[in-house]
Amino acid sequence: MSDSLLTKLRSILLTEFTETELIALCRDLNINYHSLPGVGQFGKSRELVAVAAQRGMLRALCSRMRELRPDVWEAQAIASALMAWELAQQQRGRSSRPRLLLVSFAMAALAVAGIGVVSQFPARAPSNLSLSSQQDWPTPVPTAASDNTVAITTMNPIPSLVPSLTPTATPVPLELMITVQPSPTSVSTNLPSQTPSALPTIAADEHPAIRTVLEINEQLVGFFKGQVPEGELRRYWAGAAWERVVNFGNVKLFRAVRMNRSQRAALEVSYRYIQPPRLLSSTQDAATVFAQEAWQYRNPLNDHQLCDVREYTYELVKENDRWVIRAFRSEVLEEPCLAR
Repeated sequence: MSDSLLTKLRSILLTEFTETELIALCRDLNINYHSLPGVGQFGKSRELVAVAAQRGMLRALCSRMRELRPDVWEAQAIASALMAWELAQQQRGRSSRPRLLLVSFAMAALAVAGIGVVSQFPARAPSNLSLSSQQDWPTPVPTAASDNTVAITTMNPIPSLVPSLTPTATPVPLELMITVQPSPTSVSTNLPSQTPSALPTIAADEHPAIRTVLEINEQLVGFFKGQVPEGELRRYWAGAAWERVVNFGNVKLFRAVRMNRSQRAALEVSYRYIQPPRLLSSTQDAATVFAQEAWQYRNPLNDHQLCDVREYTYELVKENDRWVIRAFRSEVLEEPCLAR
């Protein structure tokens, strides 16, 4: 049941929340979204639930999610799943106490037994006994033994060969505790430079991959407002990149601004470039384009807004006579307004 709750929470955070809303949710819980070890919204959602469970903040997370998505909360029956999870945690804590007591008693018994064993060892030789005096000890003299008696050799007590049970820490030289990284091997700068097979006759700002990025943003505005069908996006988008854009434009965006998709014609969409698209690298059949973009979405029916400033890195490939976005990465830099 506890796994079911954590799975439900991860699924809701991934499918019902935008990345901007996740950042705001983490801020409400005093959790640094960017320090979570996951990658992308899928990884961040998973790690947010895990951190909240480890810190005992799962009820606070659920409470905030209920405020933001009450309909999803009721549909997924999160309240009953949370109660079952907390009950399971309490029972797990009570069941672990007898085991802890048993381990404590066992350790105490071992300690007492160890003291008894140590007391049976002979006393250690005086520390001021010289090596020569140890070598000059008299030779043991056997005593007379009867026919039915095993002869017992009597000799002076010898120093105990059993080492002290108290470990003595031997200081380790600092040089051995530090892993010394070898200095990087210098690479000769006289090697012939390898020029990628880019299009040398096209300037960076005129590269067709940059023109594609400029065109897709104009197309997205029409798609978000219902003026461009999602099928036409395939001219510039492919694979997982196309699926991400369609999912945002048909699901996440309208949940964020509290709008029904049938009302999308009234949606207000605007964007501008903080840093215009520029070419990072290119070959004959592939290119990487970087841009900083500020997008704003507003529902005029209730004044709900969503806006952010992001860094986008587009990975494009050339298919036939056009450039297509196969993948892209985005990182939130600023949130001028949060969905409210």
